[in-house]
Amino acid sequence: NKPIEQVVQLLRDIEFANGRTLDAKKFSPRTLDLDLLLFDDLILSTPAQIPRDEITKNAFVLWPLAEVAASLEHPIEKLTYHQLWQAYNKNSQQLRKVPLSWQQSKD
Repeated sequence: NKPIEQVVQLLRDIEFANGRTLDAKKFSPRTLDLDLLLFDDLILSTPAQIPRDEITKNAFVLWPLAEVAASLEHPIEKLTYHQLWQAYNKNSQQLRKVPLSWQQSKD
């Protein structure tokens, strides 16, 4: 197996270990949904779409990516994620940051 195939399989295994079922319909509710957005600068359609189409279409994908990988360049668009986020029509999908309240378990 190639490394990307191993990553895709690992993500699916994690989803199934957390309640995903084989017969789940696309876009149905699930306990966990893991998507591989990028893999180096590869452009692929199988075993997964890389880079994911959602990156440039959905604010909830692009905004966090622009925050954690601002200077990384999208392999198709040839713009950084910061540039893509700056050009994104933020009126099309309204997002807001929510405060993070993290509680450590007392194990």
